[in-house]
Amino acid sequence: TTDTWGATLHTLPAVATDVIRFRMGGVVYLAFAHTGGYSYTSDGIAWVDRTTDTLYLVFWDEALWGMDNTGQLWKSTAIGVEVNNSQLQLPDGSVTKLFVARNSADTLVIFAATTEGPYAHDNANSKFLFTELTFPTHPDNGKGSTRWRDATYIPVGLSVTYYVQGSNQAVVAVMGPDRDDGLPSDQRGVIRQLLGTQNDLLALLDATSAGAAQTLFATTGLGSHRSGVL
Repeated sequence: TTDTWGATLHTLPAVATDVIRFRMGGVVYLAFAHTGGYSYTSDGIAWVDRTTDTLYLVFWDEALWGMDNTGQLWKSTAIGVEVNNSQLQLPDGSVTKLFVARNSADTLVIFAATTEGPYAHDNANSKFLFTELTFPTHPDNGKGSTRWRDATYIPVGLSVTYYVQGSNQAVVAVMGPDRDDGLPSDQRGVIRQLLGTQNDLLALLDATSAGAAQTLFATTGLGSHRSGVL
């Protein structure tokens, strides 16, 4: 009856790393992943804290899926019961996001964004498949990756890669707030999340790591300049 929170609903066991809302078995749940597992509720009152290591969550094929820091993917078809599924063959800490997008066979599947590029999940064989979209390894690659309209958008630092797959063909284009004249120095940083709206794709930046403006040329007096053709 009011527009304010009455009290704290729940304190997570660790810092939240992802959040998802989904419907399973006719019940709508809200779940938070954190470094110690994940916590979920269906009414905001009763909460369950699971200890299965989870950094990222996604809902696909009528099941809840989660992945931990080592790249181990688990599947849950009954809330609170997790079964290990696939292991991403990359070093610990490589995964930066789980999301659903279209693969080269024009089918919606789970993708794992990583520090090296996206990997597609092969559900039939319980393994991750290498994609041909790769990046130089960087800890911020893939953070906030999402599917919007006809394509997948994958942040790479301050840049965004537009990626379309289907019929064994791919279209790749570079876009993002780093293009053209870029951003003011105090607003540069790393894209943490992409949000699709009715007409626009919004990029949420973490500018706390933005570097100070650098002076390209500095002088204390006048000098002479000579130009020529080599």
